[in-house]
Amino acid sequence: MIVSLTRLDGVRNVDADAGHMTVEAGMTLEAAHEVADKAGALLPLTIASQGTAEIGGVLSSNAGGVQVLSLWQCARPLPRRRGGSQRRAAL
Repeated sequence: MIVSLTRLDGVRNVDADAGHMTVEAGMTLEAAHEVADKAGALLPLTIASQGTAEIGGVLSSNAGGVQVLSLWQCARPLPRRRGGSQRRAAL
């Protein structure tokens, strides 16, 4: 059986103040980054194939990026956006 989640690419909820974002499994990681950016937040998960990788696959395979350990498992201040001093909430 082959299941395509491509059409499940919607945004359910974004709460940057609480640090939560709910998206559907077929949304690409790149699109999730854009949603977070529009909300003034930072999604710290970055992988090489983020333009094609879907959230459902990334989570089910436990794929991680270079910033996951530093932002999600350690107590640190909110991340800074590159090239500026504006702080944004991490989702």
